[in-house]
Amino acid sequence: MIGKLFLEEIIREEAYIKISNIGRYQLKKVFSTIGFFLLIIMIHILLSDTEDFPLLRSIVGVIVFSLFVSLFETFLVKKLQKYLRASTLLMVSVFYYSFIFFLLLLSFIYVNLIFKDNHTLQEAFSVNILEMIPGNIQYMLFYLFIFLTIRSLMQILKMKSLPGVNKNFFWRKPNESISDTRIFMFMDLISSTSYAEKLGYSNYSRFIKDIYSEMDEYVLETKGNVYQYVGDEVVVVWTLKEGIKNSNCLRFFMLFEERMLEMKKYFLSEYGIFPQFKAGFHYGEVAIAEVGGILRRDVAFHGDVVNTTSRICAKCKELDEEILLSRDLAEILMSENDEILFESIGNYRLKGKKEEVELLRIGEFMHTTKNHKISFRKKNHVGLV
Repeated sequence: MIGKLFLEEIIREEAYIKISNIGRYQLKKVFSTIGFFLLIIMIHILLSDTEDFPLLRSIVGVIVFSLFVSLFETFLVKKLQKYLRASTLLMVSVFYYSFIFFLLLLSFIYVNLIFKDNHTLQEAFSVNILEMIPGNIQYMLFYLFIFLTIRSLMQILKMKSLPGVNKNFFWRKPNESISDTRIFMFMDLISSTSYAEKLGYSNYSRFIKDIYSEMDEYVLETKGNVYQYVGDEVVVVWTLKEGIKNSNCLRFFMLFEERMLEMKKYFLSEYGIFPQFKAGFHYGEVAIAEVGGILRRDVAFHGDVVNTTSRICAKCKELDEEILLSRDLAEILMSENDEILFESIGNYRLKGKKEEVELLRIGEFMHTTKNHKISFRKKNHVGLV
């Protein structure tokens, strides 16, 4: 049954069989780990008198193993975890890693027999390798341990950080904030309360997880970062440069809604409802700081722009609009993209603001992606051209 569901999942997401933005992101993390690992090894070689041929054979073995690990984590784990319990997934992962490591050990033995002991290919395959303890295997095990430790630490640090922000803290004091200009998007699920009542808390949680799991692909494509998940609301942030380039901040919402439309049959068959969203956009200067103590630390954005964007998103429901943004942001986007038009819907006093803010909606927006054109006109949903 699980196998059938897994195959259906592969078919439903056939577009993801090729390397997606998430896949490239995962592979980039793996290669950065390998690069850091190799740097440590090269320093070790330079500072010691160890012969580097067996050492480098061990390094190559660890790198090959790590590539198999990254392929497994990139393409299969995300889908398997939808159908397997955590304990079962752990056992599957251990079996996979053990199997790959066993194959790598066999390769290591044959490399030693052929290239070090000068056996012919026929002689090497006639040897009972189960009785052998390959030379220099201690190198492989030791550096495998070092590699996996570095990889685990880097994964933990990335999970607890906001990409593109932490590097700015490196040259400053730990508790010192930095200032920057960012574009914010608050995106909220429409009719979330009624959906929660209809589905119940358990199914509603699965529903939200299914939605969020599809989001990373388009956050990465538009060069953004997920700042917060707050219930059924998500906050995405862009640097000013990346957010206005190709109108990335608006394009994210359209690409994500396009994906939701592609999955409409799935949501209706699985939950009996189809998710739709409203979003508010604004930009401005913020203070970026690490907050918290020993129990939890996080990166936070502080400034009027955060609260204003949240209020703009709330206005979408009141005014029955799908997307609203401030005039300040609209003017910057129009200066970079002449294929986008906005319509003013008036000035509004947002909660907590002394001065009124002029809000605009999208009149027309056409953007060409790698595969097709995305069009958005007034209050209509995203469509393909």
